[in-house]
Amino acid sequence: METTSTPAPDKALLYLTRATAALVGCIALAAFSLSFEALRDLAVRSGALPARTAFLLPCLVDGAVVVFELACLRAALTGAMADEKRIKLLVIGVTLASILFNVLHASPGLLPACIAAVPPCLLFACFEILLMDLRRRHVKAPKAKRATTKQSVSATSPAAETTAKRREEALELAGQGISRNAIARRLGVSAGSVRRYLTS
Repeated sequence: METTSTPAPDKALLYLTRATAALVGCIALAAFSLSFEALRDLAVRSGALPARTAFLLPCLVDGAVVVFELACLRAALTGAMADEKRIKLLVIGVTLASILFNVLHASPGLLPACIAAVPPCLLFACFEILLMDLRRRHVKAPKAKRATTKQSVSATSPAAETTAKRREEALELAGQGISRNAIARRLGVSAGSVRRYLTS
């Protein structure tokens, strides 16, 4: 009797990740196409650009969102957190500009404005989802800094071990009734050091 084998959890997760990436890519492409057409038509209707070059406006605006998002990923992969934050501000600024242009292209009214804002918002969200997945796969988490105090560092250093050994010897010699100056000469340290050893 044949039994159907279920995919391993890792393989199932891989399939789910690939399917999600494909669907997100399709949504991003659709959002880019809608925003592209709206911005191109806005450039022509407003007289800002002639019809033959109007396509450059959506290429510049929405294309910049894609380029800046990829630059954010590169900064994350190289560990340049400060650069990543600055580039993210550029992404947000260009996305807001795209939303504004799409809303200006829409017919007057709240509902057309909301619908017009959907494509650039989805384009931004789709790239954020894809880049979050890539960060999770390829960006290593920063190692936790070991919290050490000066005392713990000094306690494990060779100089600290030598000092502790000298302190023990000084205490032992002082217990035998030997003077501080004699202890200092025997240990090769100053009398002040011996005094600190004994008083500490």
